[in-house]
Parts: sequence; C-alpha cells; structure tokens
Amino acid sequence: MVYRPPGGEAFTDVAVRVGQFVTDLGRAAPQRRVLIAAHDAVVIDLRYVLAGIGASAPEQLPPVANLGVLLER
Repeated sequence: MVYRPPGGEAFTDVAVRVGQFVTDLGRAAPQRRVLIAAHDAVVIDLRYVLAGIGASAPEQLPPVANLGVLLER
C-alpha cells in the first residue's frame, strides 16, 4: 500500500519525477558536475534513484539533515 497525503504526492510519485529529472539532466549536462538543492524527500528519492532502486519506497525514510551534503561519484 502506498500512502498519498491529501493533495500531495506519495514517495513513489516523487521518485518517478526524480528519475525523469535525472534522465533529463544527463542529457542536458553530460559528464558535468551539477549542484542540486532540494528538500529532504527529494534528496532521499534521488539517493534511491541513483542507487538504481528506482521508485521502490523503503519502509522507513532515513533522516536528511538540513543543509546536508551528499556526494555521489
């Protein structure tokens, strides 16, 4: 079961949009470093998409600190 708050998006909805963003970004800025600033849900989804997990929602979301830095290579 997927939880979708009233008027909001489920974790999996955001993951699908983040995945499309990553695809579009790869085409727009191939082999370039980019800075992405986002809220915690998007950062969490980005981590799952980049890890190849895609739109699968975890049971519990790991905390993401405000102004945290995530380096993916």
